[in-house]
Amino acid sequence: MPFPDLNDVGILAGFERWGCPYHGLATGGIIAGNEKLLAEIVWPHFWAIQILVFALIVAYSTIHELVRYIGRDRAVKIFFGPLPRGLAD
Repeated sequence: MPFPDLNDVGILAGFERWGCPYHGLATGGIIAGNEKLLAEIVWPHFWAIQILVFALIVAYSTIHELVRYIGRDRAVKIFFGPLPRGLAD
C-alpha cells in the first residue's frame, strides 16, 4: 500500500472534503488565501448572515435587560400568561 500524499491527509484536507475550503493557507500563505476568499465570497449571503446575527444579538440583549428590569416572574406572566398551579412553583 503506497503512502498517501501529504496534501490528502490531516484536518485541512478533511475540511476541504466536507465543503469548507481552507483558501490556500497550507500551500499559498495567508495573502493568497485572502485573495481567494475575496474572489469567491458571495457578498449578499455574507451580509444577510451578518444582519441576522446582529438582529439576534439585539433581540437577546433587549429581552435580557427587560427581564432584569421587570423581574423574572412578571416577564413570564407577560409573555406566557399565568402558569397552572402545579408549574408556578
